[in-house]
Amino acid sequence: MNMSTVFDFLFEILFFGVVIGIVASLLSSGIWWWATHKKKWANIKFSNCLQIKPVEFSDLPGKYQIAFKIANIGSSDFEQVNLDAKLAVRVKGRGLQNAYLAVGWGGNYVNRLWGQKNIKRVNGEPNKYTFILPIYLSDQAFSRFSGTMFMEDIKQKAERKELSLWDVFKAYPDEAHLTLFAYGYEVATGLRKTFESKRYTFNDIEALKFQGLSMRTEMPEKDKAHFAEAAQEVNDAKSSLKSIVAEELDE
Repeated sequence: MNMSTVFDFLFEILFFGVVIGIVASLLSSGIWWWATHKKKWANIKFSNCLQIKPVEFSDLPGKYQIAFKIANIGSSDFEQVNLDAKLAVRVKGRGLQNAYLAVGWGGNYVNRLWGQKNIKRVNGEPNKYTFILPIYLSDQAFSRFSGTMFMEDIKQKAERKELSLWDVFKAYPDEAHLTLFAYGYEVATGLRKTFESKRYTFNDIEALKFQGLSMRTEMPEKDKAHFAEAAQEVNDAKSSLKSIVAEELDE
């Protein structure tokens, strides 16, 4: 075997080694990218509807409170979760007016949403990875709705800090929508991720009990009694809106 053959042989080994290394590197990078960006180790879902029921705590404004349900249906825990509720109202001649609302009782914060893989580790209680949280106006939102572009009743309630989210939806049934956001760290990967809800409108508000992430249409009598007043309020508001629409179509 001459030296030229030896060098050719070594070159081929080196070349194929480099190629295999590059391919292995690309494969491992692709697998890591998929595992961290595509696979939903934590998968945060929001309820299909918003729930309305009588206010349970006297420090909330208005007669009715609106709440949503949030759940982690992924395998990994989701921790240090910051929550945002963005309310947008389209005001005639003034465009879209945005306000950020308060969520829950911990300053728009939830320490951890357990992944389903870890439910058994926390005594097997499903409610460990779900929360039902109220949404209400913050001081910033009260200030926002005190502006001259809003209806007089809305402005006065906002100035007195008596304005509720239901008041806004009822006053602007076609113009208002709400979007929820959850920002936190996926424990499996250490990455910070963002999850966003659908855009909730007036028609997504229901005086029903949550069943999973949907609403329970059949409820025990005690639950029906609890939601009866709010259900009548919602029905009256929706009937009133239908009447207004019908009158506009007749004109």
